[in-house]
Amino acid sequence: MAAQHVSVEDDWNYEHNLSYLIADCAEEGRYQEACEYARELESVAKTPGEVQQFGFYVGQLAATSNRLAIRFAKWDDVIEHPMHFDVPDSDLSLATRSYRDGLVAYARGMKAADAGQIDEAERHSGALDAMLWRISQEDLKDDAKSTRDRVLKLLGTASVELRGNIAGRKGDLEGARTLLEQADLKQRELGYSEPPQYSRPALEVLGDACIRAAKFDDARNIFNRVLDQRPHSGWALYGIALAWDKEGKHDEAVKAYHDFLDAWSQADQDLPQLQVARAYLAIASR
Repeated sequence: MAAQHVSVEDDWNYEHNLSYLIADCAEEGRYQEACEYARELESVAKTPGEVQQFGFYVGQLAATSNRLAIRFAKWDDVIEHPMHFDVPDSDLSLATRSYRDGLVAYARGMKAADAGQIDEAERHSGALDAMLWRISQEDLKDDAKSTRDRVLKLLGTASVELRGNIAGRKGDLEGARTLLEQADLKQRELGYSEPPQYSRPALEVLGDACIRAAKFDDARNIFNRVLDQRPHSGWALYGIALAWDKEGKHDEAVKAYHDFLDAWSQADQDLPQLQVARAYLAIASR
């Protein structure tokens, strides 16, 4: 582009390519690099109409940093830095406001659930469900109704995933399985988008719940299903390795951790998954 004197505004595919690159970095564990691209993407100027209405800009581009943080379970980044638009809330569409606020409610609930604060997680889950019900009751024109319904599907998937995570953290594995399988179905029913509009496979939460419940075969089967959707994803390979590790299957864990490290050979070095894998292999080599 620089050599041919093509500006960002004149290349309709520039934003699309950056979005793909961010998603690729996320699967490879390259959070810091992805954040750099996300900042570059969000700096691209938008028209007031694109900012105010829920469409490609809000649904795909403006939500990039939030989706990226969710992928890495960096809940505070979503809570403290929600999508920001340089216009008053009164100028934003219902769908845009709801998507922004719903992602924050989801992140608050997931953070509390992961910390074992079940009552707090359930409070945020209830708040998210109440928000979804309120916006579903709004009487809108056809064009606004279609974008509102898209947000309801996205946040509805997040709501079910959150409730599944809470069930798993409470020790209700079967309840978690039912909800997270439902979230996986809802996620697939969102349809094709480039890159995927939903941050991460809900099945990964189920795989983690199975490991905590010592259902190691189930966990590996679930993470292999993730690999069917996202081949060679380090997230799923780590889940498989962790399941072998927690089961006490030494040889299998060593191989699986090596497979994971191969997939994340260019990942950020401070990620906890890398630290776990390397610590295990260091002990195994003694």
